[in-house]
Amino acid sequence: MSAREPVTAIKLSSRGGGLSMLVRPTMRAASLEVNNVSGVSGFVLPGDRVDVLCTLDPRNMSEDAVTRTVLQNIEVLAAGQKTEQQDNKPITVQAVTLLVDPEGAETLALSLHEGKIHLVLRNPEDQAEVDVSSLSTRQIMGQTSAAAVPKPATPRHSPAPVRTQVAVTRPSEKPKVRIIRSASVSETPAVTDTTN
Repeated sequence: MSAREPVTAIKLSSRGGGLSMLVRPTMRAASLEVNNVSGVSGFVLPGDRVDVLCTLDPRNMSEDAVTRTVLQNIEVLAAGQKTEQQDNKPITVQAVTLLVDPEGAETLALSLHEGKIHLVLRNPEDQAEVDVSSLSTRQIMGQTSAAAVPKPATPRHSPAPVRTQVAVTRPSEKPKVRIIRSASVSETPAVTDTTN
């Protein structure tokens, strides 16, 4: 429409408007709440592309927390603020709306229900999907479980294996923790774990 042109019925759409017009056929708009950390400090804007990470806490103490990339290269349709009532105090929550397919909507809903969501901002020119394996607490601490180490298989009709002794050398120097506060650096001996 041009300036000062009258608005007639021909110029109006009968299909509605708003956010639904941005949702392409076979796609869905799904919203989630994020804070300053999980929402990339408010820098997630409409038109950006993000990856969605979900961190699941263990159901019992014998399991580790796991973080997994559940959705990749997802378009952001909207990013805005909404006001909610919680404990009779008004709080402002950042809401981000993503464009996903129906399977992605289910994945996002389950991730919101079962764990914590983090958005990872992508470069707009980076459209590739990367095969990323999940990360557990033991892996981030540099530990491996005993079940993850495969045992060598011995043939059924082979003679008894020869046992060899391997001398294990331990470093004489104890590990230290380096603490940096402002411009000063201090080191303290690391506390050894006695729970094992």
